Amino acid sequence: MRGMGESEGTDGPIALSDWASDLSLLLTALDIETAIIAGHSMGGVIAQRFSIDHPEQVEALLLVSTSSRVGPAAEEFWLKQAEETESGGGLRLAAAQRAVASYNMDEQLVAVSVPTLIIVGDADTRTPPGGSVILSRLIEGSELEIYPGIGHNSLREEPKAVQRVDGWLSQFR
Repeated sequence: MRGMGESEGTDGPIALSDWASDLSLLLTALDIETAIIAGHSMGGVIAQRFSIDHPEQVEALLLVSTSSRVGPAAEEFWLKQAEETESGGGLRLAAAQRAVASYNMDEQLVAVSVPTLIIVGDADTRTPPGGSVILSRLIEGSELEIYPGIGHNSLREEPKAVQRVDGWLSQFR
C-alpha cells in the first residue's frame, strides 16, 4: 500500500479511493480482469472501497475483522496515532492513519452484489463484531461468521476460521 511499509508514498494526504485505484491499476497491469478481493482490518476497508469504486473487477469479497464506518472513539484513536506518528517523522504513515480515521460506506455498500464472506471474532476490541453485523446487513446475501473468544487476528487465532475461508474459496476454483 502506498505510504506503508517500504512502499513509496506520496507527499500530502491520501484517501481510501487512492489505494482502491492503486489496486485497480495493479490488476490491470497484471492482466487480471476479476479477482477475489480480501482484506483484514484496514485492508478490509480498502477492499470495501475497491468493491464500490471498481465493481467490474470484483469476483467475490472476503472481509476479516473490519467495518464499514468509523465511530467517534475510533476516529479519535486514529487521529491521535497520526499525530504521534507525524511527530516521530513518519509523515506518510501519519497520512495513511488519517485516511482511515473517518469513513462511512454504508449507503454505497448496499450496491455490492458479489459473494461475500465476513469473518470476525467476538472478542475483537479493534473492530468489534457489531461492525461486521452491520456489513452483513448492508451486503445482500453475504455470509457472516463470528467466532467466540477470538480477537482481531481471527485467521491466526482460530483454525475453524481458516477452514471456513478455505471451504468458501473452494467454490471459485
